[in-house]
Amino acid sequence: MRTLVRFLLAAMIMLLAAAPAFSQEPPCSNLVINGSFEEDGGWHREKTPKPASFTTDKALDGSRSMLLGNLDPSTDVLAFSSIWQDITVPPDAASVTLSFHYLLVSSGPQVFDEAKFVLLNPADGSTLAVPWREKLDTAGEWRSVQIDLTTLTRGKTLRFYFGVVNDGNGRPTAMYIDDVRLLVCTVSHAPTPT
Repeated sequence: MRTLVRFLLAAMIMLLAAAPAFSQEPPCSNLVINGSFEEDGGWHREKTPKPASFTTDKALDGSRSMLLGNLDPSTDVLAFSSIWQDITVPPDAASVTLSFHYLLVSSGPQVFDEAKFVLLNPADGSTLAVPWREKLDTAGEWRSVQIDLTTLTRGKTLRFYFGVVNDGNGRPTAMYIDDVRLLVCTVSHAPTPT
């Protein structure tokens, strides 16, 4: 019996040694804090006439999401509603992908109202890029967004800002957002097999 076990062990070692090396995917991590909105922390909320709020009204996953904007036409005013996090993306990032789900609710055709994702300079608040914006109601359905931000973010600290703006025309816009992730994959520093 021992001879058989030794033979099988030796055969497995020879097989593994002869097998071609498989490339490993670079290590990846999500840099967003509380992207599920199940906790109270992680996000800064601007103090405005219609501030963003955690809500249990609608959620894609879990029991909560974030509500930005205004759902009530009787209280529609010119207002921004926003959340943000400052995130540092490592300089060795091979890929940086933002993903999130949103449900946009709009009370009619919009000219000025919109939902958007913006990259800001955290030092002075200036706009660096607006990679996503939307005006169209999603008819009660959650939509998924994925944005490659590698070239815009590698090696930088940026403010990741989600916002809804309402113009106060009596036809408000609101957005539920959930499952926000910033998946950053770094270049593997593992030795290359010879």
